Amino acid sequence: MRKKDLEATKHFFWVAGGRPTFKTLQCVFCKEEKPLEEFSEMQVAKATFDLHAPALTNVDVKLISCLKCTAPPRETLTCCKCSKTKPLDQFARVQRRNAERPRCLKCMKKHRDEDVNDSDPDYSSDGSSLSETWDDYS
Repeated sequence: MRKKDLEATKHFFWVAGGRPTFKTLQCVFCKEEKPLEEFSEMQVAKATFDLHAPALTNVDVKLISCLKCTAPPRETLTCCKCSKTKPLDQFARVQRRNAERPRCLKCMKKHRDEDVNDSDPDYSSDGSSLSETWDDYS
């Protein structure tokens, strides 16, 4: 498409340097043309022509979704050990990325403190057996 053809469309306007900038974008989910304010900065940056990108990068079709169609950020996770739903600050960053099987900080501490090779039951100072469960750490 020639520069003159692009100037006539409602989707682009030209800035200094001769590179196109979008006025509106189409959401891939709701299929509506929306102004840039209805997209996150990351989505707008993803759709923008990158002058320094490798060849053919700007030719690829970009899948852009508006704020309304984008899922809200996750605020809680459920620990796979204690099965409790907790806020994100009670999970390590690595565990937050592992959304399939996250372990909370308390369960990670218990796992780290356990002796994997110890098969004998723990005994208290009075000689009675201790039976700790995952719930004791919650």
